[in-house]
Amino acid sequence: MLHLFLEMKDDRLQEIMTKVLLERFIVHRPHPWGALVTFIELLRNPKYEFWTKEFIHVAPEVTVLLESVRHNLS
Repeated sequence: MLHLFLEMKDDRLQEIMTKVLLERFIVHRPHPWGALVTFIELLRNPKYEFWTKEFIHVAPEVTVLLESVRHNLS
């Protein structure tokens, strides 16, 4: 999934992948280990340029939620 995120030039697919991961963590636990590791890597590793994507900044609620997750991971 990380390879697809990196190689895809279409922001819509990256947005869908992010949405699916985020929705998975909003529901009750347990969270799948692989999805958790994937999401953490996506947020932390600068090579994915996750924080520069337009869809992150479209809705303030999403931005606040993702910033909160990033802060908790640090």
